[in-house]
Amino acid sequence: MGTEAQLLDWEPIDTDDIEESWVVIRDYLLQLFQQFAPIRRSRPHAKRPTWFDHELGSLFRMRNRAWKHYRTSNSGYDEYRVIRNQCSAARVAKRHAFQESLAAKSATALKGLFAYLKRRTRTVPGLPSLVDNGITADTGVDRSGVLARHYASMYAGAEISVSSPSSTRRVLYSHPPDVISISAPYLGAHNVAKVLRGLRQYQSPGPYGVHPLVLKELADVVSTPLAQMFNLSLRTSRLPSDRKKALVVPLFKGGDKHAPVNYRPGLSCLSNFLLARNYWVESRADGCSTGVVFVDFSKAFDNVSHAKLLVKLRSTSI
Repeated sequence: MGTEAQLLDWEPIDTDDIEESWVVIRDYLLQLFQQFAPIRRSRPHAKRPTWFDHELGSLFRMRNRAWKHYRTSNSGYDEYRVIRNQCSAARVAKRHAFQESLAAKSATALKGLFAYLKRRTRTVPGLPSLVDNGITADTGVDRSGVLARHYASMYAGAEISVSSPSSTRRVLYSHPPDVISISAPYLGAHNVAKVLRGLRQYQSPGPYGVHPLVLKELADVVSTPLAQMFNLSLRTSRLPSDRKKALVVPLFKGGDKHAPVNYRPGLSCLSNFLLARNYWVESRADGCSTGVVFVDFSKAFDNVSHAKLLVKLRSTSI
């Protein structure tokens, strides 16, 4: 893949269109991914766990043949019993080895661990019907639309009451005299390559289909065109349309399950707590003085005004 990638024309397009620049890079990456890492479609085995490999399957087939021989000839039970015991011991050993492998990789590959736990869950609760302005959404498309409109309304612009129009313009567009305006930073190819090499290869590819392992392996090749695209995005203050898309999983917070306001987008509180805990442990391990302050904002996502946050950022020249 790396050799083929070096043969492609990664030279930047002479354009200020961020969408066109990203489409060229994305199409090249998808082309390489489909050529050298095609999706494998395996036969589904509903009753076979992940750790049930070919070796264990052969052993089970030997057991079944020995059992059929005993049933038809009424002889050979001792041979069947030996193979049966071997199957039981091998099954336990395979399962334990797989679980230990998941535990060892959990520090860097949580995706596999959560997928295994999800498969072990007997009942997976689905998203119930949602009620929006008295209208019940039963189908998956309707429920997705209700949640999308609810989440989008949280980011909708709000009117900010200021004493006068001139003061509004001063708050939004003027900088305090003692604050230096922050200019757009310049990203070099070495900065982008460093970030690409640190990507976690077990993460999901995202809505645009470029797997992080491809970016990690091709860091030396794609770092230059990506850096040029990032700098263009910073200069023009625009993002490609793919970067505005997201796969959102609604998480139930509590209360009425049919009310869309009771579903949180993104990470749960437990995930955020575990992430913060990792920072605390690293700080303590480095010998730093660590203090934690807990502040609980009820329904903070629904109540905090994003328009006011933008005003605050502009007032500090960001």
